Amino acid sequence: MKRACNRNPQSLIMYLDIDAFFPSVEQVKFPHLKGKPVVVGSGVVASSSYEARRYGISAGTPISRAVELCPEVVVLKGHQHTYAAFAERIFDHCRHLSPHVEVYLDETFCDLTGTPAAQRDPMELGQDLKRTISEDPGIGVTIGFASNRMLAKLAAKDVKPDGVAVVRAGDEEAFMEDRPVGDVLGIGRKATGRLKQINVTRVRDLKDFPLSYLEKFFGKNAFLIDERLRGRDPYVPSLVPKSVSRETSFPRDTIDMDEIMGVLYYLTERACRSTRTLGLVPRRVTVKVRYGDGEGETTSGRMWDARVLDAAIFGIAKDVFMRIYRRCRVHLIGVVLSEFIPARDTQQSLYPDRVGERLGELYGTLDRIRSRFGHSSVIAGKSISLMKRLERDSYGYILRTPSLTK
Repeated sequence: MKRACNRNPQSLIMYLDIDAFFPSVEQVKFPHLKGKPVVVGSGVVASSSYEARRYGISAGTPISRAVELCPEVVVLKGHQHTYAAFAERIFDHCRHLSPHVEVYLDETFCDLTGTPAAQRDPMELGQDLKRTISEDPGIGVTIGFASNRMLAKLAAKDVKPDGVAVVRAGDEEAFMEDRPVGDVLGIGRKATGRLKQINVTRVRDLKDFPLSYLEKFFGKNAFLIDERLRGRDPYVPSLVPKSVSRETSFPRDTIDMDEIMGVLYYLTERACRSTRTLGLVPRRVTVKVRYGDGEGETTSGRMWDARVLDAAIFGIAKDVFMRIYRRCRVHLIGVVLSEFIPARDTQQSLYPDRVGERLGELYGTLDRIRSRFGHSSVIAGKSISLMKRLERDSYGYILRTPSLTK
């Protein structure tokens, strides 16, 4: 009698993180920087090399403070499109292993379940992939393997930088047992602090709590938390992103409304362009502001137009900003588009909107031009006011904190 075919092969997720991403790219471009403390950023550190981190320099550190901590530190402004090209080269190597690759700025999740790669020993597979990437494009990465996303990322966290780690099937619960509760996906800083007040600091301490208690503590996420405490993660990534956001800090805190509106418009049109590329329409526009004193505001407005028109969305973003603006110097501003629906599912108007149709055609044309010649090939709207304030390359304006582009 033949054995039944296994229709549910063991799940295998690979997580890959690019080590010290921006500085690593600069050290590949300029070999004389290898082994030296390097930071990328303008005004504040966006990313620091591991050599710089030994001096206590991390993301968010003011550049002036970084120089105080390490006088020989090399400070570079960086170029987002260069980093994106390096990242895509790395992610292309991952796509040779699986068609299911979920990409973020400097990290990726690859579902290897059912692929030929899943038949190999994960440790050997990870080492081979690391060697390939160290040759092309020449950057170090850290890789974790496990049966789910949470464990794969935690495994990689344990061996950063330049390591490979595997959580074998059957070892999931034991792997989580002694970890801090803050490592559990869904338990944030606030919840971690509340748990610490009742002497719950490790997963093993929380695991024996009944689900009824977890429901009081975590609400609707209690079931997910209970599963993750045991090394299981029922999370299934959505095909539609939850949000598309763009944010940056200013070269110096400002109350110049032309500068603020110019940057807000530029961030809005970048977010809109990404959203149109995904074939989505947002229903909510959120604006984030942080002031020079460290205080911040975040609020949102609804969008009723079933199209992604830069001017219309900027109008909502501007109104939201003016509602929360405290007439203080602004340090950071950002815009978030969310609550997406596919563009094909939007309800069409009974009456023709010639102006809206022409605007839609205009933005579609601008997208094609910018895709071919770079975003800076066309400067439009309020962002024109930034031409004398910010440097540009083909990718667009060189923002103070390019790493905050999501």
